[in-house]
Amino acid sequence: MVAGKKLKNISEIRRYFHRNETPIYFISATNFNLLGIDEWVKNFKYVSYIDCYDGRHPNVFCPAELPHSEFQSIEDINNYLLQHKDVVDYVE
Repeated sequence: MVAGKKLKNISEIRRYFHRNETPIYFISATNFNLLGIDEWVKNFKYVSYIDCYDGRHPNVFCPAELPHSEFQSIEDINNYLLQHKDVVDYVE
């Protein structure tokens, strides 16, 4: 797709994401919010605190657990993940 070109229909949107070369990361406590989108969007990865697949899903990354204060919100979990060295290394 040429930069700035508008996608006109569902077919063009699907094709655009199916050919995506840029990694897209969904960072959250679990991956169930966007379950299955990795089949439609090439290079889509989940970074999660809880591994719903026990290591069997190729697009889910869960860092090793480190000591942390008790989470009070989903934002706390996301901040923990975003600051975690394993996650930083994975995204780089």
